[in-house]
Amino acid sequence: MNYIDISVLAISLTVILSGVYVNFQRKSDDSEKLKVATDNTLLIFRIAVPVSLITSIAIYFTRWGNLGFNPSIYLGFVLAALGIFVRWYSIHSLGRSFQVNVTIMKDQQLVTNGIYKRIRHPSYTGLLLYYLGLGLVMHNYISILILLIGPLFAVAMRIRKEEAFLADHFGEDYIVYSKSSSRLIPFIY
Repeated sequence: MNYIDISVLAISLTVILSGVYVNFQRKSDDSEKLKVATDNTLLIFRIAVPVSLITSIAIYFTRWGNLGFNPSIYLGFVLAALGIFVRWYSIHSLGRSFQVNVTIMKDQQLVTNGIYKRIRHPSYTGLLLYYLGLGLVMHNYISILILLIGPLFAVAMRIRKEEAFLADHFGEDYIVYSKSSSRLIPFIY
Protein backbone atom coordinates (compact mmCIF):
# COMPACT_ATOMS: atom_id res chain seq x y z
CA MET A 1 0.00 0.00 0.00
CA ASN A 2 1.28 3.45 -0.90
CA TYR A 3 0.40 6.79 0.66
CA ILE A 4 -2.37 7.40 -1.89
CA ASP A 5 -4.03 4.07 -0.97
CA ILE A 6 -3.82 4.99 2.70
CA SER A 7 -5.22 8.45 1.93
CA VAL A 8 -8.14 6.96 0.01
CA LEU A 9 -8.95 4.74 2.98
CA ALA A 10 -8.52 7.60 5.48
CA ILE A 11 -10.78 9.98 3.52
CA SER A 12 -13.32 7.18 3.02
CA LEU A 13 -13.32 6.40 6.73
CA THR A 14 -13.83 10.09 7.53
CA VAL A 15 -16.77 10.21 5.11
CA ILE A 16 -18.28 7.05 6.60
CA LEU A 17 -17.92 8.25 10.20
CA SER A 18 -19.37 11.63 9.24
CA GLY A 19 -22.38 9.94 7.64
CA VAL A 20 -22.92 7.66 10.62
CA TYR A 21 -22.80 10.64 12.98
CA VAL A 22 -25.28 12.65 10.92
CA ASN A 23 -27.69 9.73 10.60
CA PHE A 24 -27.66 8.52 14.17
CA GLN A 25 -26.79 11.48 16.38
CA ARG A 26 -28.69 14.40 14.86
CA LYS A 27 -32.20 13.57 16.06
CA SER A 28 -34.69 15.65 18.01
CA ASP A 29 -37.56 14.71 20.24
CA ASP A 30 -40.77 14.24 18.24
CA SER A 31 -42.47 16.86 20.43
CA GLU A 32 -40.17 19.50 18.88
CA LYS A 33 -41.22 18.67 15.32
CA LEU A 34 -44.06 20.42 13.53
CA LYS A 35 -44.03 18.50 10.21
CA VAL A 36 -42.04 15.52 8.97
CA ALA A 37 -42.06 14.52 5.31
CA THR A 38 -43.08 10.99 4.46
CA ASP A 39 -41.20 9.96 1.36
CA ASN A 40 -38.45 7.64 0.19
CA THR A 41 -35.71 10.20 -0.51
CA LEU A 42 -33.85 9.40 2.72
CA LEU A 43 -33.87 5.69 1.86
CA ILE A 44 -32.58 6.45 -1.65
CA PHE A 45 -29.89 8.68 -0.13
CA ARG A 46 -28.89 5.99 2.38
CA ILE A 47 -28.53 3.47 -0.44
CA ALA A 48 -27.07 5.53 -3.31
CA VAL A 49 -24.36 7.33 -1.36
CA PRO A 50 -22.78 4.35 0.49
CA VAL A 51 -23.10 2.07 -2.55
CA SER A 52 -21.29 4.69 -4.65
CA LEU A 53 -18.54 4.97 -2.06
CA ILE A 54 -18.04 1.22 -1.62
CA THR A 55 -18.16 0.54 -5.37
CA SER A 56 -15.67 3.30 -6.16
CA ILE A 57 -13.25 2.05 -3.49
CA ALA A 58 -13.48 -1.50 -4.84
CA ILE A 59 -12.84 -0.30 -8.40
CA TYR A 60 -9.96 1.89 -7.23
CA PHE A 61 -8.18 -1.07 -5.64
CA THR A 62 -8.58 -3.19 -8.80
CA ARG A 63 -6.65 -0.39 -10.57
CA TRP A 64 -9.06 -0.72 -13.49
CA GLY A 65 -9.65 2.78 -14.92
CA ASN A 66 -6.59 4.14 -13.16
CA LEU A 67 -5.31 7.42 -14.62
CA GLY A 68 -1.82 7.02 -13.17
CA PHE A 69 -0.28 9.54 -10.84
CA ASN A 70 -1.64 12.96 -11.56
CA PRO A 71 -1.18 16.32 -9.81
CA SER A 72 -4.98 16.54 -9.52
CA ILE A 73 -4.59 14.16 -6.57
CA TYR A 74 -3.48 17.18 -4.51
CA LEU A 75 -6.52 19.15 -5.65
CA GLY A 76 -8.56 16.15 -4.51
CA PHE A 77 -7.14 16.41 -0.99
CA VAL A 78 -8.06 20.10 -0.87
CA LEU A 79 -11.59 19.51 -2.21
CA ALA A 80 -12.22 16.62 0.20
CA ALA A 81 -11.11 18.72 3.18
CA LEU A 82 -13.09 21.74 1.96
CA GLY A 83 -16.15 19.55 1.42
CA ILE A 84 -16.01 18.15 4.94
CA PHE A 85 -15.62 21.67 6.35
CA VAL A 86 -18.51 23.10 4.28
CA ARG A 87 -20.80 20.19 5.18
CA TRP A 88 -20.15 20.42 8.91
CA TYR A 89 -20.19 24.21 8.99
CA SER A 90 -23.59 24.27 7.27
CA ILE A 91 -24.99 21.58 9.59
CA HIS A 92 -23.69 23.50 12.61
CA SER A 93 -25.19 26.74 11.25
CA LEU A 94 -28.67 25.18 11.25
CA GLY A 95 -28.28 23.88 14.79
CA ARG A 96 -31.16 21.68 15.91
CA SER A 97 -33.09 22.59 12.76
CA PHE A 98 -30.82 20.22 10.86
CA GLN A 99 -32.55 16.85 10.77
CA VAL A 100 -31.91 13.69 8.77
CA ASN A 101 -35.56 13.50 7.74
CA VAL A 102 -37.07 16.45 5.92
CA THR A 103 -38.56 18.15 8.97
CA ILE A 104 -39.96 21.50 10.07
CA MET A 105 -39.35 22.21 13.75
CA LYS A 106 -42.03 23.98 15.81
CA ASP A 107 -40.10 27.23 16.17
CA GLN A 108 -38.02 26.95 13.01
CA GLN A 109 -36.87 30.11 11.29
CA LEU A 110 -35.78 30.35 7.67
CA VAL A 111 -31.98 30.63 7.72
CA THR A 112 -30.77 33.00 5.00
CA ASN A 113 -27.50 34.31 6.43
CA GLY A 114 -23.93 33.06 6.65
CA ILE A 115 -23.21 30.21 4.27
CA TYR A 116 -26.96 30.04 3.51
CA LYS A 117 -26.97 33.56 2.05
CA ARG A 118 -25.75 32.34 -1.35
CA ILE A 119 -26.37 28.58 -1.20
CA ARG A 120 -29.66 26.97 -0.15
CA HIS A 121 -28.21 23.47 0.35
CA PRO A 122 -24.57 23.92 1.42
CA SER A 123 -24.41 20.61 3.28
CA TYR A 124 -25.05 18.87 -0.05
CA THR A 125 -22.48 21.12 -1.72
CA GLY A 126 -19.99 19.95 0.90
CA LEU A 127 -20.95 16.31 0.40
CA LEU A 128 -20.48 16.57 -3.37
CA LEU A 129 -17.16 18.41 -2.92
CA TYR A 130 -15.72 15.70 -0.74
CA TYR A 131 -16.89 12.95 -3.06
CA LEU A 132 -15.35 14.78 -6.02
CA GLY A 133 -12.18 15.26 -3.97
CA LEU A 134 -12.06 11.59 -3.05
CA GLY A 135 -12.51 10.68 -6.72
CA LEU A 136 -9.58 12.89 -7.69
CA VAL A 137 -7.43 11.36 -4.95
CA MET A 138 -8.33 7.94 -6.35
CA HIS A 139 -7.12 9.17 -9.78
CA ASN A 140 -9.54 6.71 -11.35
CA TYR A 141 -12.06 7.92 -13.92
CA ILE A 142 -14.59 5.17 -13.15
CA SER A 143 -14.47 5.93 -9.43
CA ILE A 144 -14.89 9.66 -10.12
CA LEU A 145 -18.00 8.98 -12.22
CA ILE A 146 -19.51 6.64 -9.63
CA LEU A 147 -18.76 9.06 -6.79
CA LEU A 148 -20.55 11.84 -8.65
CA ILE A 149 -23.50 10.03 -10.25
CA GLY A 150 -24.87 8.20 -7.18
CA PRO A 151 -24.67 11.12 -4.74
CA LEU A 152 -25.86 13.65 -7.37
CA PHE A 153 -28.93 11.52 -8.05
CA ALA A 154 -29.72 11.24 -4.32
CA VAL A 155 -29.03 14.93 -3.66
CA ALA A 156 -31.22 16.04 -6.59
CA MET A 157 -34.14 14.01 -5.23
CA ARG A 158 -33.63 15.34 -1.69
CA ILE A 159 -33.39 18.94 -2.85
CA ARG A 160 -36.62 18.68 -4.81
CA LYS A 161 -38.44 17.33 -1.74
CA GLU A 162 -36.84 19.79 0.70
CA GLU A 163 -37.57 22.82 -1.46
CA ALA A 164 -41.23 21.86 -1.90
CA PHE A 165 -41.51 21.29 1.86
CA LEU A 166 -39.84 24.60 2.73
CA ALA A 167 -41.87 26.57 0.16
CA ASP A 168 -45.06 25.05 1.57
CA HIS A 169 -44.14 26.02 5.12
CA PHE A 170 -42.43 29.41 4.65
CA GLY A 171 -44.43 30.50 1.59
CA GLU A 172 -43.42 33.76 -0.07
CA ASP A 173 -40.37 34.17 2.19
CA TYR A 174 -38.87 30.98 0.78
CA ILE A 175 -39.77 31.90 -2.81
CA VAL A 176 -38.01 35.27 -2.43
CA TYR A 177 -35.01 33.58 -0.79
CA SER A 178 -34.78 30.98 -3.57
CA LYS A 179 -34.64 33.75 -6.18
CA SER A 180 -31.67 35.40 -4.46
CA SER A 181 -29.64 32.23 -3.81
CA SER A 182 -28.36 29.18 -5.68
CA ARG A 183 -29.15 25.56 -4.88
CA LEU A 184 -25.61 24.16 -4.76
CA ILE A 185 -23.05 26.34 -6.55
CA PRO A 186 -23.09 30.11 -5.97
CA PHE A 187 -24.22 32.11 -9.02
CA ILE A 188 -24.35 28.95 -11.18
CA TYR A 189 -26.93 26.43 -9.90
